[in-house]
Amino acid sequence: MSVAVPRDEHEYIYAVARVRVLETHLLDRATLQRMVDAESAQAAFNILMETEYAESASEAGDVYDFEKGLTAHLKWVYDYLASFMPDSFVLDLLRLRFDFHNLKVVLKAKLLNFEPNPGALYDWGTTPVDVMSSVVSAAIEGATEIRSKTLPEGLLECIKEVLREPSVREDPQLIDLIADKCYHQTRVALARASGREVLQDWVKAAVDIANMKISLRGSKLGMDKNKLQLALIPGGKVSIESLKAVAGEGIEEWLEFWARSPYSEALSKFVKTEKGSIAFTELEKWADSYLAGLIQRGRHLAFGPEPIVAYAVAKETEIKNLRIILTGKLNGLPGDMIRERLRDVYA
Repeated sequence: MSVAVPRDEHEYIYAVARVRVLETHLLDRATLQRMVDAESAQAAFNILMETEYAESASEAGDVYDFEKGLTAHLKWVYDYLASFMPDSFVLDLLRLRFDFHNLKVVLKAKLLNFEPNPGALYDWGTTPVDVMSSVVSAAIEGATEIRSKTLPEGLLECIKEVLREPSVREDPQLIDLIADKCYHQTRVALARASGREVLQDWVKAAVDIANMKISLRGSKLGMDKNKLQLALIPGGKVSIESLKAVAGEGIEEWLEFWARSPYSEALSKFVKTEKGSIAFTELEKWADSYLAGLIQRGRHLAFGPEPIVAYAVAKETEIKNLRIILTGKLNGLPGDMIRERLRDVYA
């Protein structure tokens, strides 16, 4: 993984020009509505085959295996972006989530002694899975110092933090909590080093929203105070000290806390009228749309990495919408219910 340094934004002129062409192929709302209104899941899939997804979707064969086509297309997007980027910083910032997802799978497999399903792993992160696996094995076997020239520092620190937790084998959820924290902290560090304000605001907001989800879900499920404090992530605009001070309180106290935060208006999107009742599906929808909208502020900049990041986020939002539509059609959901779940479109 590259170390992000402030670059001359003019170095991205060519990459931005290429992305402007890619933006013209983003699916518009009318196309998504056609898919929602299609008479069957297969008919919706056929509409998708009329778009730039045709080649990737053909790998799926039919609608019942649509996920294979969506995954193939997303991999193509990242490979294509890599072919003309002036450095690896932007793709590092974007592909980190695939690395940390893979690390969760590898750590659980090694600590709990099972073979991971190859389909559960991504092969377009910044780090090959076999390299990650060998380092994790060495660490579990008791290597006194974990080193790897090919494994990024953020992933190394995550491995160390997971293995320092004494009850991680008895409670594998701790692997997810620690890895998610390390993921966000690594992104915050990369964005800060880039010196780009839009990117920094975006990743800090992602930290805050992750903490909102952790706190509301954790309190709703009665998560232990110490576990909740371990899960909370520093680096957002909402201070970690103020978050930890509320840990152990109930759902009502957390709702009051977030009502005093910069995200107070968001609560009306997912808090139902009954006191303390939260529509977590609506929370996820709001979070996705909020973060996608935030990075879109950089979409129309003439120079710099922001338009490339904004395009990639728009593409991932598009794929999420396609997944919602095709899954809904396969399960016979009414069109109105599918439409309610769709994220905002930035085509």
